[in-house]
Order: sequence, then structure tokens, then C-alpha cells
Amino acid sequence: MNEAEDIEKVVQRLAQIKEELLEMKVESNYIRNKTNNMIRAVFFVIGVFALINFYFVTGVAQEAKVTVSSMVDMYTNFGEMSERMSQIRQHVESMGENVKTMPIMVEQMKGMSEYMATMHTDVSGMGDKMVEMETSVNSMNQDIDEMSKRFHNLNYSMEHMVRDVNEMSKIVP
Repeated sequence: MNEAEDIEKVVQRLAQIKEELLEMKVESNYIRNKTNNMIRAVFFVIGVFALINFYFVTGVAQEAKVTVSSMVDMYTNFGEMSERMSQIRQHVESMGENVKTMPIMVEQMKGMSEYMATMHTDVSGMGDKMVEMETSVNSMNQDIDEMSKRFHNLNYSMEHMVRDVNEMSKIVP
């Protein structure tokens, strides 16, 4: 019976191996499902990171466009500023040329000031003469009023004389 027992042991051992293999299969299926889920999760996370990365790259690209646009504007502004600086430089050079003429202008201003002082004196003298003329004109007005009154009296007297002469001429044939 040794052989039958050995076969029995082999059969039991094979049954046991079969059960172990089934358990290992169940366990490997479990591990495979877990591994597949883990792989899906990793790919999902990688996909999410790829989308986030794409979002950030798009944002950086937009920022790069804005930066380039700002740089173009700055370049344009620098060009305009350079042109204005050239104009300012020309104005400063012109001012330098004008400053060279300042002593001449100062001399001319002194001369004008002297002429103005002379004119002021002349105008003051004219004012005094105007006051004298006004006094003379007022005196003349008084004289004219006096003459007007005298002519009025003379006219009055002449009218009386004319009347008297008329009266006298009527009497004399």
C-alpha cells in the first residue's frame, strides 16, 4: 500500500497545489486588478499634470506675447524719446547760441532804459505843459465868456440904437 498511499499523497499534494494555484490565481488577479487600477491612476495623474502643464504653457505663451508686445511698445517709445532728445539737444544748442547774444541784448536794454528815462522825463514835461495849456484854455474860456457877454450887451445896445435911428428917420422927412 505504499504505492497507493504515495499516489494518494501525490493526489492530495496535487489537490493542495491546485488549491494553492487557485489561491495564487485569485491573488494574482487581485494584484493584477490593483496594478491595472494603479496604472490607470498613474496615467490619470500624468494626464492631469499634462493638462495643467498645457494650461501653464498656454499662460506662459500669452505672457510671452504680452511681453513681446510691451517690448515693441518700449522700443517704439525709446525711438520717440530718442527723437525728442535730439530735438531737446537742438533747442539747448539754440539756447546756447541765444545766450551768446545776451551781452548785446543787455547793452541794448540799457540803451532802451536810458531812452525810456528820457521819454519819461519828456512825458512828464508834456504833462506839465498840458497843465499849463489847460490853465491857459480855462483863462481863454473865461475871456471868451466875457467877450460873449460884452457882444451880447453890444447887440442889445445896437438894437436900441437901430430902433432909435428908425424912430428918428420917421421924424425926419
